[in-house]
Amino acid sequence: MMRHIRNRVKNLLDKDEKYRDNDNFLMARIWYEDFDRMNIKDRQDGGFKYFLMALRDGKLTSWESITRMRRKLQEMYPYLEGKTRRIRKMKASYIKNELRAIEEEEFGK
Repeated sequence: MMRHIRNRVKNLLDKDEKYRDNDNFLMARIWYEDFDRMNIKDRQDGGFKYFLMALRDGKLTSWESITRMRRKLQEMYPYLEGKTRRIRKMKASYIKNELRAIEEEEFGK
């Protein structure tokens, strides 16, 4: 099951950058594909009801599994990172270096 999720998430991350920065886009696409597999043709008529029933019955791919797999894939393949993650990592690195410099300055390490 996890291999199937991994392949689906990796394909979407490779396919379009919008899925790299926004879990809502990623989940909407995965769940859209889940509905296709369940052969629910008319998503307009009572679609929300079908969505809730599928969610209740565990027929939709788990949000946690998808987002966990996205994070793992982005860790393994940095080119799959979105802009937001890259910026956050740069800021964290900058702050870490600043704190290290202050610590060395104050404590002479």
